[in-house]
Amino acid sequence: MKKINLLLLFVFLSVFSFAQIDIYAPNLKLPENNAENQMPNAILDWDAVAGSLSICYEVQIDTDSLFSNPVIFNTELTSVENQFLLFNQKYFWRVRAIDGDDTSAWTETRSFTVFDKLTLYKPNNNKVGLDPMVTLKWKGKIGSNSITGISQYDYQLDTSADFTNPINGFLNYEQASYPDVDVNNLCFNTKYYWRVRATHDLASSSWSDVRNFSIIEDFDLSAPSNGSDNMGIAVDLEWDKVDGTKYFDVQVDMDGSFTEPFTFLSEENTLTVNNLAFGQEYFWRVRARHDVDTSVWTSVWTFSTINTVLLSSPANDAVDIEILPTLEWNQVLGVVSYQLQYDTLADFSNPMDITIPIGEDDPVVYQIDNSLKYKQNYFWRVRAINTVDTTMWSEVWTFKTKSATGIDDVAILKSSVNIFPNPVSNNLSLTFNTKKSVNIKISVFDLLGKVIYSEEFNSKTGKNIRNINLNDINNGTYMFKLQNGNNIITKRFVVSN
Repeated sequence: MKKINLLLLFVFLSVFSFAQIDIYAPNLKLPENNAENQMPNAILDWDAVAGSLSICYEVQIDTDSLFSNPVIFNTELTSVENQFLLFNQKYFWRVRAIDGDDTSAWTETRSFTVFDKLTLYKPNNNKVGLDPMVTLKWKGKIGSNSITGISQYDYQLDTSADFTNPINGFLNYEQASYPDVDVNNLCFNTKYYWRVRATHDLASSSWSDVRNFSIIEDFDLSAPSNGSDNMGIAVDLEWDKVDGTKYFDVQVDMDGSFTEPFTFLSEENTLTVNNLAFGQEYFWRVRARHDVDTSVWTSVWTFSTINTVLLSSPANDAVDIEILPTLEWNQVLGVVSYQLQYDTLADFSNPMDITIPIGEDDPVVYQIDNSLKYKQNYFWRVRAINTVDTTMWSEVWTFKTKSATGIDDVAILKSSVNIFPNPVSNNLSLTFNTKKSVNIKISVFDLLGKVIYSEEFNSKTGKNIRNINLNDINNGTYMFKLQNGNNIITKRFVVSN
């Protein structure tokens, strides 16, 4: 009998002990209690509790701390993600664990609040002088929390601070790697107000704080600088770049009132104006256009075209100049040719008159190919020509050639110099006679004075033959120069491949 009583006592104690093992309430992790600036898809997270493999959790979230009308989640996970929580709303939440027939007590109740409005970034408030295309930017975070759980951003733009007639737009959240949007065709000399909000399927946040910015009234010219003179008759005009402009109107006139202007359209902030008159002052201005508005004209700038050519080399009154000198002057943009004259007389009563056409490059140099006299004063001048006009002659400059030192020692017999064939296609042959073995320099150069072939060698007494390969030379007229000291002989030839 005693053994039976002991057995019953053991069973009773075992059952009593088992009934005392309750499941514990979970430990809440995130969001922290009273957290602010949370997202509409806030994740509720807690620690797992010990129990069987079938343990699950019940989560309640409500706008009421008494949970009078909660949204309930049942999950085997230790977190849940919300959807479409209301902006600027405070929520309360709690969790309990369920293991079979056992249910834990509720956790403590925590609260968090969903963010209310976005923060604008660029342009800065009261920004002025913006182009008619403006990039609106706002922050992709609220505090340290990245914005999630929304479907799009709405923005409004208006000329009124109370947004009575706004331009409305939106940016899909999925496309917003960075939250910004370009707004185009804004009116010149206009002040705009803007704001942004976040939305999802059930609600919208409050509008952000309002900022404003102003669009430029006009813009600045940049080149040529105002009052520039000695410009060519082809002038490159340049002004500030204006983003959001479809094209620019450019006016150029000889009259500052622009009564009969030349008017051009340019899609870029540059324009080349051709066929201007020599020696003329021009006025110019620009305005910008797009599909909605046109700016006012810029301030008016002026430039003046050149009425003569500026010589550069040899310097005026230079002495000891070679008898085959190179004459140089400053380039005049837009001309079709230059006219060069040189003479031993200052009145140019019997000049050498040379027309130098413009090719791909504007030649501002001429190599005289007929030997000048030794120890002789020469006068020279240049003028520029276009299709309808000619500049005045440049100033007359003078130079004096060098003395004929060693003229009796001429080694190369000029009458023996011959080049063939002429025209030439591939190989040019040169023959000449020398009185003795001397150092010879051969040069081939184009009409701009650019040397394209050069060699030096010692000649032999009597007849000499040199072959020059011209396979890589473009078609055109070239000069050949044979030189020994002061003894220089030149010939002109044509390459025709």
